[in-house]
Amino acid sequence: MVIERAQWRLYLDRFVVLVIVIALWQACSVYFGTIWFSGPWLVFTRFADELASGDLLFNAEYTLKAALYGALLGGIPGALLPFALRRHPRSLVSDGTLSPPHSRGNRGSLSSSKTEGGRLW
Repeated sequence: MVIERAQWRLYLDRFVVLVIVIALWQACSVYFGTIWFSGPWLVFTRFADELASGDLLFNAEYTLKAALYGALLGGIPGALLPFALRRHPRSLVSDGTLSPPHSRGNRGSLSSSKTEGGRLW
């Protein structure tokens, strides 16, 4: 299979962009220090070590489980809440829609706690 000239150009452009990004990454690591930017070689060796020891897969599994449990814990009640609120609304306006909080008066607001003269003291 012969790769066309345009296809070679695409691969070459992608490779050049990859080299530029890694060079900028290394330059940031040198300029700002490894506290802020770990170098590409350090990241690659750490990735290989974590993959070889199995820690990377363990941590990925833990992270995905935590994300799944969090989505279930928040998503199920969040999906059911509108149905519960629609079944038992607190106050309805005449057209049957839920009234917004600002249309129910100023219960508990600063303006309702004023004394007769409008003073707060």
